This record gives sequence, C-alpha cells and structure tokens, in this order.
Amino acid sequence: MMRGSRDLLIVMVLAVAGLAVALWPAAPVVLSAPLGIALALFLPGYALIAAMDSRQATGHVELLTLRLGVSIVITILAGLLLNLMPWGLQRQPWGILLAGITLAAATTAILRRRSSAPALGAEIRMPTLRLQPMQAVLLVLGVLLLANAVNTARNGAINQPTQGYTQLWMVDKADAAPGTVRLGVSNQEQKPQRYLLRVTDGGSMLSEWKDIDLQPGAQWEITLVLPPDSNTKTPVEAWLYRAEDLNTLYRYTVRWSEPGAPGT
Repeated sequence: MMRGSRDLLIVMVLAVAGLAVALWPAAPVVLSAPLGIALALFLPGYALIAAMDSRQATGHVELLTLRLGVSIVITILAGLLLNLMPWGLQRQPWGILLAGITLAAATTAILRRRSSAPALGAEIRMPTLRLQPMQAVLLVLGVLLLANAVNTARNGAINQPTQGYTQLWMVDKADAAPGTVRLGVSNQEQKPQRYLLRVTDGGSMLSEWKDIDLQPGAQWEITLVLPPDSNTKTPVEAWLYRAEDLNTLYRYTVRWSEPGAPGT
C-alpha cells in the first residue's frame, strides 16, 4: 500500500529536511537554497493537491502548474500570517509553518489513497510527466525565471543598506601653533542632516556653529585656534546636536591640553 504513496513519502522527507535546515543557523547554502525553494514553491502545493484529489485526473502540465501556483499562494498566506505574529518573518517560523502544512496535507493524502484503494493490495499508480517540446521549453524558461527571481530576492536581502553614522573629531593640527585644532563633522547617514556644534572650555562657551547642512557622504571642517588660557587641566569639549532634536546630544569629543592627560 505504501508503494502507491512513495511520492508523498518523498515529499514528507524533503519537508522534514527543509525544516531541519531552517532550524540550523549555520546551514550551508548548498543545502538551504534548494530545500528552501522546494519548501516554499513546490512541496506544500504538491501535498495539498494530493490531499484534495488523490486521483489526480488533471493533465500533467496543468497539474504541475497547479502545484506551483498553490505553493506560492500558501507561502504568501503564510507570510501574511507570520507578519502578524510577534516573531515576524524569520527563517525558523517560515520553516515550521510550511513544513507543518506540507506534512499535514501529505498525511491526509496518504490516508485518502488508502481509503480509496479498490481492494487490498491495490496500488495507485504514480503520475508520469510527459511534455511536448514546446511545453518543455516553457517549463525550462519558467524555472530559469523563478531561479532569477529567488536570486534577486536573496541578493536584495543580503545587500540591505547599512545603518549610517555621523563622525565628529577635534584633533591637533600638524605643523601649526600650539592650541590649533582641526574640528570637523562627517555625515555618513542615509539622508541629509543639519547639525548644531558647540565648543566649550571648562564649561564656558568658546564657539557655536548653527545650521551645518551636510549631504550624505559630505563633511565640514574648520581650523580653530584655542585661547591661550585653555592650556590648563580643564578639557575643551565639542558637543554635536542634530537640528531635529536639539535636546539630545548626538556626538561628543573632548581634548585635554595638559600632556599626558586623557585624549579625545
């Protein structure tokens, strides 16, 4: 009897393998890629169609298309469901949900095939796929388009833009008189920024620059000559704020004039 359900047993084994890979954080791409694609785009539809109609009277090409289509619909609905859950669209929940659907549908299909067998020992013939040349060409093109779509989605997920940052510095200027510093700001954020910069000496205001507008990747720098009386043990501090939130310190650096004191 189980010989007539060998295709479903293979589907169940592949679903379990896909689940194991989804739960294995260090799974190699050579395993995770094919099993993940199969679990998302073929196995759920195969099992569900088999559970709905164990006779599989549909033509082979139409049946293959139906399996792919149903799998895609299941994956989309699963994504919508997972997006509402606290854990979101993570790899492990995807594997658990899709493998669970596949295993449940395959088990149902096996039970239906057993109950529909006309007599003890009867065997349900596994469908064979016979394609015309043009159908084979279209199938290959479809697989190539699918592989390209998966690769594009994967590259897009890997190459997500990194979080930007802002750099602030105040360093002694080489080959200049003592007390001469380079003061600068660099915008490496993902959008234009407007800054406010203050420099204090021992808590007293030395200078202030408002409306420092920088595009992404741009920087602003000036040469600042500190007062002679700043060569004490008190620090010279630079305080940087974003114009959109002047109540929150965004970057800070400090310069100690006394030799051997803490640096910036």
